[in-house]
Amino acid sequence: MKKFINNILLIAGILITLILAITMLPMEQDGYLQAYNKKCQLLEDTPSPRIIFVGGSNLAFGLDSQRIKDSLNINVINYGLHAGIGLKYMIDDISTYARKGDIIVFAPEYEHFYTIAYGESVTLTPLMAVTHWEKINLLDIRQWTILIAGIPQLAKECSLMPKIRSPKDYSVSGFNEYGDETQHWTLESPGTGNAQPINERLDEQFGKYFTSKIKTLQKTCSVYVIPPIYVEKGYHENKKKMSEVEEFLQKEGCPFLVTPKVHVLSDEYAYDTYYHMNRQGVDKYTSFIIEELKPLLRHKHDNFK
Repeated sequence: MKKFINNILLIAGILITLILAITMLPMEQDGYLQAYNKKCQLLEDTPSPRIIFVGGSNLAFGLDSQRIKDSLNINVINYGLHAGIGLKYMIDDISTYARKGDIIVFAPEYEHFYTIAYGESVTLTPLMAVTHWEKINLLDIRQWTILIAGIPQLAKECSLMPKIRSPKDYSVSGFNEYGDETQHWTLESPGTGNAQPINERLDEQFGKYFTSKIKTLQKTCSVYVIPPIYVEKGYHENKKKMSEVEEFLQKEGCPFLVTPKVHVLSDEYAYDTYYHMNRQGVDKYTSFIIEELKPLLRHKHDNFK
């Protein structure tokens, strides 16, 4: 027993040393994930009522929040950044910022319900680093395992600074005051590549965690779930999986506001993936959302008269 405890203490000591060492390494100041700190500041500073969009990069590369704000006459925050952060982290994190009067709109990537609910090491680990490990208390044991797996790669990348630089469409300077990535709006599409099929089984355990957290949030504010934006190439590759997510959320009492097909555009609207939109695609997705939320906000306003 004593040997076991000593081994645990040794491992803990090594991990703490690694984390402390990484905090001393330089992080790229214009790196894409640095935008997370900017979004957290928006959550702190933007007064309610407000609409908060929560999801991965389908939101970062999909919304024109200024248009939504002007059309719906309400403050808007685009929290969307990267699917690899994990939907569990997102909903746990956003729950700490939710206020009475807020409208939280989740647009999770479908992969969150199959493979990356708890995040990916190449994203979750550097995210903790750019936040100076301040939110590490939000992680559970499964996320800690993912975090630890990403430490060697993070150390390697940090040691190469300032040799590595983010492309201009993947940097914090590409985000506007609402949290939208706007740098790519004027860039030519580099092509989307092939759509990746989802082959895994739906993670019902996480799905039930997600829907239970939504129901808890609904005691404080209004919460809706919408399908992410996709182009036809990605939609046809994973149509059955998308329907499976839709049916699961319906069964759990947290249905999509619209069916996934409504948020599918032709391939010409894609930027660099089948869920990142070019300027014209951003306009389309933004128009969808304005029309979908308008009656909900009108009803909410009527209830307060």
